Amino acid sequence: SLRDIPRAVDMIDVFRLPGYYLEHACGALSLSPPPKVFWMQLGIRNEEAAKLLKEHGISIVEDACLTVEYARL
Repeated sequence: SLRDIPRAVDMIDVFRLPGYYLEHACGALSLSPPPKVFWMQLGIRNEEAAKLLKEHGISIVEDACLTVEYARL
């Protein structure tokens, strides 16, 4: 569970099916401080989770691979 993380994190990168993302978005919002970025992997989008997180000032990345984007930059 995200709530079990003992310290602050900058980014949450989730590797789950889209149906789980709202649950993880809520978990991200329970962290203090909340993460700056919530990353949804390649092929993954969840409008409900993205909207909730954006409303709370968390940046969203959807449908992108962190490793590919890191290498590209």
